Parts: sequence; structure tokens; C-alpha cells
Amino acid sequence: MTEEPAQPVPPHQDALRTPTPVDGTPTVTPAAEEADGAVEAAAPADAPQAPPAQQDAPQAPAQQAPAQVAAPAQVAAPAQPGAPQVPAQQAPAAQQQPGVHPGQPVPHTPGTPPPGWPQQQRPMYWTQPPPPPRPGFFETRWKGPSTPAGKAAVLGTAAGAVGAAVAVPLDRPGVGWLISAAVAAAAVGLVARTAGAPVSSGDRVARVLWGLAALALLSVGTFRAAGWLFFCCLLAALGCASLAAAGGRSMRAMAVGAVSVPLAALRSIPWIGKGVGVLLAQRSAAKRAEAQADPVAAAQKDDGGVRGARIFLAVIVTIVLLLVFGGLLASADDAFAELLGRPLKYVADIFKDLDIPTIFVWTLLLVTGGLFTAGGIFLVTAPPDLHRMENPGKARIGGFEFALPLGALVLLFAGFVAVQFTVLFASGTNVLRTAGVSHAEYARSGFRQLIIVTVLTLIVIAASARWARRETPKDRLLLRILLGGVAALSLVIVASAIYRLSLYQDYRGWTRERIFVGAVEIGLGLIFVLILLAGIQLKAEWLPRAVAGTAVVMLLALAVVNPERFMAEQNVARYEKSGKIIDLFYLRALSADATPALADLPAEMRKCALSQIAKELKNDPDTWYSWNYSRKQARKVIADLGPGAIGTCQDAFRFDNERG
Repeated sequence: MTEEPAQPVPPHQDALRTPTPVDGTPTVTPAAEEADGAVEAAAPADAPQAPPAQQDAPQAPAQQAPAQVAAPAQVAAPAQPGAPQVPAQQAPAAQQQPGVHPGQPVPHTPGTPPPGWPQQQRPMYWTQPPPPPRPGFFETRWKGPSTPAGKAAVLGTAAGAVGAAVAVPLDRPGVGWLISAAVAAAAVGLVARTAGAPVSSGDRVARVLWGLAALALLSVGTFRAAGWLFFCCLLAALGCASLAAAGGRSMRAMAVGAVSVPLAALRSIPWIGKGVGVLLAQRSAAKRAEAQADPVAAAQKDDGGVRGARIFLAVIVTIVLLLVFGGLLASADDAFAELLGRPLKYVADIFKDLDIPTIFVWTLLLVTGGLFTAGGIFLVTAPPDLHRMENPGKARIGGFEFALPLGALVLLFAGFVAVQFTVLFASGTNVLRTAGVSHAEYARSGFRQLIIVTVLTLIVIAASARWARRETPKDRLLLRILLGGVAALSLVIVASAIYRLSLYQDYRGWTRERIFVGAVEIGLGLIFVLILLAGIQLKAEWLPRAVAGTAVVMLLALAVVNPERFMAEQNVARYEKSGKIIDLFYLRALSADATPALADLPAEMRKCALSQIAKELKNDPDTWYSWNYSRKQARKVIADLGPGAIGTCQDAFRFDNERG
């Protein structure tokens, strides 16, 4: 009987087996069992079994669940006795795929395990790679400059850093703030002229105005000594400088533009660093090219440059030695300082105050000034694309949807205004007597709430104007009536808040907070007037800029009024007119702006009111960069009063038994 070799199981029968579960136990379907039985019946019963695979031969792995895997291992059929032993066929290697010649790399199909992946570590499935992240704001709208910083940008950054470190008086308002800002503005402006960024003529005019507004706000530190006032002007100046560099017309675009300088300052660090590296490389390349073109002339030039550099270095070392040792010796002996003269005495004053905190402040100003200047240059070189933010909002709210809440708000405001006319603006004494409160107590009770109501009303009006539908004439008319009614009634609420403030200050006197909040209320009233004007056409691209400009004008107007001097004058006049209580401890904490008004107090009260101001002016004199007009005038007033005009506040409590 002729023995036939063992036949492998056909692939269609082996495919009837299910994938191997996680625990490794193979699962066989009924169809697979029937196919295996047919194969066993076809072979003789006494045929010897095929020998097992060698110990070191690779074993066929269990079938996996995925469809896209290597070809399944074949099952060896039993052989007849005496037949040659045929080992079980193994799974074809990855290199034996059809159409792939031996030695060639096997193509990898996406979504399948790569070739050579260990069989024991193959997962049940192979996931697709995650999609790439969506590009953000910096990739789509603000990519930044495409080339490293040029020579003008690097030199401008250095000028801004040195200007801030040399001129800024960090502990007080002074002329140095304006000088430092002017240096930085000049550097940014020179780069902007050669940057070639696409800016329209109207936008260019607006940016120039924002830059001038920033300088005007910083100039307040030259004329006013009130720290809180200058701090507000400093924050507003930073916003104006950002708008001058980035631009923007809509509210969203201006909000992004107002904070763009700090962001650009951080992004400019690698940009300036690459620019410095490129400039150094260009200089080295130019020297090498010159040396190759004319070696003799290049050698002579190098010798002359080295000789000049040595002479310059010797001069610098001489000046530094004289300044350092002369300043130290002058700071140790005032007579020697007088002998050396005023220039070296100024250097001696610097060394006298030189310590670790001073060095830290200089370093901080150097870094901060350089960063903000570099941020401005970065912005004008490659400003962000804010045009998409200029588009009006999509109308999402229908007529009834915005008419119902706005109409209810109008009715609520109308009822409140009616009460205000009864109680405050008209003769409402009976109403207050019934409530058991005075005019001052009634005014104080709701003043802060009215400020919050005013601000929230502005938000409601802005949201309605952006998202309310206005396709039909009926929608536009309804929107004009409702928004106009809310704005007009809000004006009355603002007037009520200001009137409450005047009543309360008449009872308690003026303070910094009351003056500032009163100025804010006046500014909000002006904004509601602008909203009424914009509601005529229901389209006012100028409104966001006008609102920001109103805030700048209010701050400058407040600086012109000189709030601390005004406060002192009003409180002194109130005391002299009615004999009401005056808070001397509060007045003595005012800045030098209030000195001329406090000098008009009676001698006994003046000694207390001017004691703190005189002490600060004497112990902390101004330098050239911290010069301030108000402090100069205060020193002159105190000097005219004489040494006996300033005293202590030991008996001040009898003038202030009930502080306001």
C-alpha cells in the first residue's frame, strides 16, 4: 500500500476556528470539529503520527481575533506507517507574502501590527493613530515674524532695557517713567516704519493716538504725587501701548490687543536671541570674506582695530576706577565729596545707597524694560490677525426672546427711577422718616449696589446688541426702543448714584475712594450717552474705541483736577464753614499734592496734618529721574511756613472724635 504524504488542512477549514481568547484556550466551532473529523476519517487508522516539532523550532502561535494578521498556521494530517515524517507546517513568515521577494522590506498596512511584532505581545486589535491637534491662535492668527530679529530690533530692545534701568523710579511717581516710555516708544516706532506690516491708514492714525494717550498717562507721574492715581494711569498706559502696537476695532479685538504686549514680550525672547546669533554670524562671515579678498588690508585693519579697542578699553577702565574709588571715598567723607564736586557727589550718592536690594531692582528694571520693548517691536513686526474678530456676531435671539427680558428690565428700572424721584430728587422726607433713616444713611445704603447695576446693564446691552436679530424693520424698531429705554433709565440710575455720593460726602467728607468712584460713575454716564447715539443706526464700529477713549479721558481729567488737593480743600472748607469734624489722621496720610490746601489749616491742626508729608520729603529727596512737580511745590510751601510750622499729632484726637 502506497503511503501518501500528509496533506495540510485547507485554509477555508482552518478559518472556521474562532480567535483565541485572552486566557489562551482555543475555542473550536462545531463546523471546525466536523471538518477535522472528515480529515481524520480519510487517513488510515494505522498510519503513524507525524513527529512533534523540534524543541528549538519556532512554535505556531494561536490564532488572533483581528482579520488583518499573518496567514494562519497549517494543521498536519496523520501519515501512514512507513511514510516519511513531515513536520507540521509553520505560519509563513512576514517576508513570504505574495509579491514580496526575499530580502525586500515587507510593506506595512496602516491599522495592522508592524512586521516583527512579537506574537506574544500582539493586541486583540490595532487602533488608528490619534488625529493631529487643531492649530491654535498662535498658529492661525499670530505666527510671529518669519525671520530672526534684525539689527534695529536688537538695538531698540537694548535701548529700552537701559532706559528703564537708568530712569525709572520704581518707588514713586517721577519724570523717569515718561523718559523711559519715550525711549521705548521711539525704538518701537523706528522699527514699525521699516517693518512693512499691512496697516490701513485709519488704523495707523488710531495707533498713533493710542501711543500718545499712553505717554500722556505716564506724564501724570511728572506732575502728580498720588501713588494710587499714578498706578491707575500706569495700567491704562500699558493697555493703550498694547493697542498702539496690536490695533483692533471691535470689543473682542481690543480685548486681545490690550493684553498682547505681555504675551509678545515672552514670545520675543527666542526671536531676539536668534537675531543676536544671526548678527554675530554675519559679522564673522564678513570678516572672513574681507580677509580672503585682501589679506594685507585686513591685517592692517585688524591691527588698527585692536589698537583702538585697547585705547578705548583703557579709557573705560580709567573712568570706572575713578568713579568706583572716588565714589567710595566721597561716600566715606562729605568734605572730600564737596571737594570733588557735584558730578562725583552724585556718583557717591549712588554708591552710598548701593546694596543687594538696589542691585536687584536695577536688574529687574533692566529685564522688564527690555522685555516690554522687545514685545512692542515683536508686535509691530508681525501683529496678530484680528480681522475675524471684527465681524459682527451672528443673530441668534429672536424678537420675542430678547423683547421679554429687556421689556421686564425696562419696567423694573422705571419703577426704581420713580422711587428715586420721590425720595432723592423730590421732597421725600416723609418716606425717609417712615423708613427711619437719614438722607446720608439712605445714600450710603445703596450706592455700591447701583454701581454694580450700572456695570451689569452695560453687559446686557452689549450682549443684546451683538446677538439680537434685526433682519426686519419691526425687529430693528423694537430693539431701538428697548435698548434706548434701558440706556435712558440707566442714566437716571447713574445720576441717582452720584447724588447719593454727594449727600454722603457732605455728611462724612471726601476720601480717595469716594472721589475715584464718583469719577467712575461720571464715566459710565458718558458711556450710556454714547450707547444712545449708537442706537440711532444700530451700527457703530466706533463705539468700542470711544468707550476705551472715555476711560482714558476720565483718568486724565481726574489728574488735572488733582484729586488729593481737591479732597483736602473741600474738607478744610467744610470744617471752616460748619465746624464739622475733620479727620486729621486721614489728611496727614495724603501725598504731597495736598500740601498747599493743608497749609491753610489753623496752626495747631496744620502741625499734625503736614507732619508725615514733611518727614517723607526730608528723608527721601528726589533725584533727577524721580523729579516731581507736586513734591517740589510741597517743599517750597513747607520752607515758606518755617521750621516751627511742623509738629506732631499728640492732640489731634480732639478734632476727630468721630472719624468718617
